[in-house]
Amino acid sequence: MKHLKSFFNGLLLIFLFIFCFSFGNFAQAQTRVAEKMSDGTLIINTDSLSGDVIGFISKVPLKITIKNDVIQKVEALPNQETPGYFQPVKEKLLPVWKGMTIKEGLNAKVDVISGATYSSRAVIENVKRGLTYAQKMQSKQVKMGFEWILPIAIALVAICITMVFVIRRKKIKQ
Repeated sequence: MKHLKSFFNGLLLIFLFIFCFSFGNFAQAQTRVAEKMSDGTLIINTDSLSGDVIGFISKVPLKITIKNDVIQKVEALPNQETPGYFQPVKEKLLPVWKGMTIKEGLNAKVDVISGATYSSRAVIENVKRGLTYAQKMQSKQVKMGFEWILPIAIALVAICITMVFVIRRKKIKQ
């Protein structure tokens, strides 16, 4: 009975370990950059994708909304760019990608806004990084359905090894 209790305690620890390090890290990574809505809409936040992309004064993070592989909108998130210079970027540059597919958006030749060159370049680079991320997520979609196999396989191997040790101990004591 004592061996059975330690066996189940070991199993519990193994499952907690697998859950925390496999599923927990995957979920955390996904929520920071991308969020998939129930209707299939994908929302990309470029803040963590483009830490090295600076406009005139600061980072210019964006929120890119994609549905059925088509860009619905690109929005600027809070930033430190000069509002008077950044407003034309919001009005003229951000809508450029609306209605494009991810592939079209990645290949689009977009001009900068005169008077807001640095901010425009940062926006263009952020859109490219966000769309590249979205494209990678979509190409992994088939694989994502099978990500549970490795943790379960590890758990099964651990269970088998634990059972072998428990059975051996019982045979040795008899």
